[in-house]
Amino acid sequence: MKPLKILYIEDDDSQRISFAKILRKNGYIVTAASSGKKGFKKFSKSPSDIILCDLNMPGIDGIQVVKKLKKENPQVICIVTSAHGSIKSAMKAIEHGAYDFITKPLHIEEFNSSLKRALEQKKLQEEIHDYASGLEEMVKKRTEKLNYANKQLTALNKLSNRLSKFRNEDELINIVPELLTKSLDFDRSLLLLENDGKLMLRSFYFLHDSKKMNKIVKRYIKEGNFPVIQPMPQCFKENRTIFKKNIKRIRSWEIKSIVLSKRELPSSFVLTPIRVKNKPIGVLAGNLQYHPRELEPQDIVRFETFANIVGLSIDKIRGYHNLERKVKERTRSLHTVNIELKKKARQLEKTTIDLAEGNIQLLAVKEILEEKNEEMQDILSELSQRKNELQSLLDSSLSGILMVNTDGKIVAANQVFSEFFGVDAEKFIQKNIKEFNKKIRLKFAFPKLFNEKVRSFLKSEKDHSVHVDHAAMFRDALEVLKPVHRYLSLYSSIVHDRNDKIVGRVWAYTDITKEKESDEQVHAIIEVSPLPFVISRVYDGKILFANKPLADLLGYKVEDLVGKVAPDFYYTPEDREIVLTALKKDGFLKNFETQVITSTGEPIWMIFSLVITRIGSESAIVGALYDISEYKAALDKLALANIEIKEVQTQLVQSEKMASLGMLVAGVAHEINNPIGAVRSMHNTSMRAMEKLKTEFSKLVVNDTDVAKEAKRIFQIIDDANEVIDIGTEKVGLIVKQLKSFARLDEADLQKADIHEGIIQALMLSRHEMGNRIRVVKKFGDVPQIRCYPAKLNQLYLNMIINSIQAMPAKGTLTISSRLIGNNIHIKFADTGIGIPKDKLEKIFDPGYTTKGVGVGTGLGLSICYKIMQEHNGEIRVKSKLNKGTTFEIIIPTNLKV
Repeated sequence: MKPLKILYIEDDDSQRISFAKILRKNGYIVTAASSGKKGFKKFSKSPSDIILCDLNMPGIDGIQVVKKLKKENPQVICIVTSAHGSIKSAMKAIEHGAYDFITKPLHIEEFNSSLKRALEQKKLQEEIHDYASGLEEMVKKRTEKLNYANKQLTALNKLSNRLSKFRNEDELINIVPELLTKSLDFDRSLLLLENDGKLMLRSFYFLHDSKKMNKIVKRYIKEGNFPVIQPMPQCFKENRTIFKKNIKRIRSWEIKSIVLSKRELPSSFVLTPIRVKNKPIGVLAGNLQYHPRELEPQDIVRFETFANIVGLSIDKIRGYHNLERKVKERTRSLHTVNIELKKKARQLEKTTIDLAEGNIQLLAVKEILEEKNEEMQDILSELSQRKNELQSLLDSSLSGILMVNTDGKIVAANQVFSEFFGVDAEKFIQKNIKEFNKKIRLKFAFPKLFNEKVRSFLKSEKDHSVHVDHAAMFRDALEVLKPVHRYLSLYSSIVHDRNDKIVGRVWAYTDITKEKESDEQVHAIIEVSPLPFVISRVYDGKILFANKPLADLLGYKVEDLVGKVAPDFYYTPEDREIVLTALKKDGFLKNFETQVITSTGEPIWMIFSLVITRIGSESAIVGALYDISEYKAALDKLALANIEIKEVQTQLVQSEKMASLGMLVAGVAHEINNPIGAVRSMHNTSMRAMEKLKTEFSKLVVNDTDVAKEAKRIFQIIDDANEVIDIGTEKVGLIVKQLKSFARLDEADLQKADIHEGIIQALMLSRHEMGNRIRVVKKFGDVPQIRCYPAKLNQLYLNMIINSIQAMPAKGTLTISSRLIGNNIHIKFADTGIGIPKDKLEKIFDPGYTTKGVGVGTGLGLSICYKIMQEHNGEIRVKSKLNKGTTFEIIIPTNLKV
């Protein structure tokens, strides 16, 4: 070890010369000076490690020497000496930087001991300084990382809400790179989508690059020839994220046609697929080019989350547009076909009825003429010809025509009618209609209902029409073996003669199968759709049709849904009113988000569009729905993750606070122990001197009783003062010991600890908060020491006590009790404060929640206490009454194991 250099300043020549020799013999390099002024000159020429200086010197005294040399070199060790210096002067020298005080005459053993303590204190100070600097830098870096992560997660949450509102895919794609760059702190970003098996650049955002660079990339997008680098197709094909931390060394990553200078070569790259329904549709690329920091794993996770949000938004937009387009096109097509079919049917019915009426009139004339003589044969011949012509017209009709006179006899029927029912209508001419009905009634799906309709028509003198559900009809010979069910429209009309007399009735059967099938096609399309669909009536909301995806989603069978009232499924009356108002006002409602009730009574999130349209001959509400429960759940998970990050950040901040408190305690303890040590040293010296003085003085005044009596009184006063000094120094030492014990910086593992000691230390630290207004009652039971994390429990005790103090703004009593119940220790903190409302008791352990006013606390204390008890496998309970007080009960197991 290198020998220490000592500057010895002493005005007494004999003392200086003799002790300098002793120091040199003990291996020290000594430079001596007879005054403070000479000592300054020698120190400036050749600095020393230790300054040994007399306290009382003419001119510049020892205190001035210490002050100046410590100012020039704070690391130098100063030790002062004196033969008759006062304690006040010694303390003043120590306050200005002296490490110790030695009384004359000097002894090398005492000097070596003092120097050893000084060197140890100096080394400890240097270690504390280095530790504090390192810890401060570590806290700063951790805080920066947490703030950065919290900022990006908040940005992702906002972006999720913003992207979900887009309805145009191109607008979304164009804005994504800019949002990625600004929110996740990237320098460059690219968005490529797959088109005909190739990745095509659709949008980009280069934040810090030159105008020339941006212009080149824009031209690539316009011309569609962006040079895709190899990892991009790999990322798309393998459907996974690819991250390269340093790609300047990899030639295959350099894009010569884009990069303009070495500075613009990409430094790091992250690629992740954009997925729709778990299948990649493109690639999102991000690049840190000019940023001072490097990408970390959490940055990659947030980057992937952003890409997933983009994929969900694109899927949502495509789903909406595709569904809306299909519904509009199909509804428009069916509506047009329906109108045309109805128009043709009405024209055919009118033509058929007109022909039938004319034929009946001719037949009536024929019957009259047949009763006349042969002179009317020419007229009958003409009538026969007209009848044949009329029959030809009837046969050309697409409707089946049957004419009956007032007696109920069939007088005419066309060929279509025979084909409809597979009978020879000519055989029933002049036969009663009832016989014919017996023959054909079984052709109908509901023969009994058909008979009832026919009877009512025959009795009535009004025109009637009805839709027959279906009948077995025959269009050609092959269908005789296997009839085809068709839907018919039956119309019955009264025929009058010129005198307005009823002469018969015409029956017209029209095939409306195509019109009916068009309605069924709507149902078929909806039924096979993978998306949930529903059709309901306009006036009462009753469900007419629902497909299986909707039934599965709501937990019903399809047949159970039909007949229920659609508005009853809305979770809130407010949403029901919004839907009904929109349909009444506009006739449609688009992209409405709401909760609907399932068969179990649980609500699920859905988004749907409704439109009022005509299906067949009736108006109905067609609804297309989409399940967004997973999307809502993803948002909830993101919010929960944000809360968890805040909790972790809170715990870290609190840990750093405790670490800072520990450093502060160590520093305070060091600064207090130095002067207290000097006081104790000098106090012991003065006590020994006083005892010698008493002995010598008693010898001198042995014959003078008055002087001896007065001296005894004075000595007693001095003894009393010394006792006060003893008590004071002991108390200061105890406070320092309690501070160091409370901080427990080195106790991160499980240790045995006395819980009462921790509570008492916490009370001592919070004494200034209590003042004289809070009375503390301690009811400690006989409890054993337990294995625990002492520093964390000390933090919990302090939080409990501070909360109780703040709950008693005026005066109050804090009662702290402990007892052993089974294998658990129960500790109660009961105050007589303002109490906590019942509706807020469930929230008091949530991070950030506080019942105090603005500026009082952060709302993190009880959340931290709850976490500490979880780490100890314990419990924390609370009872409170307004204006009566609050009691927190801490339950800690005595046999805690990790």
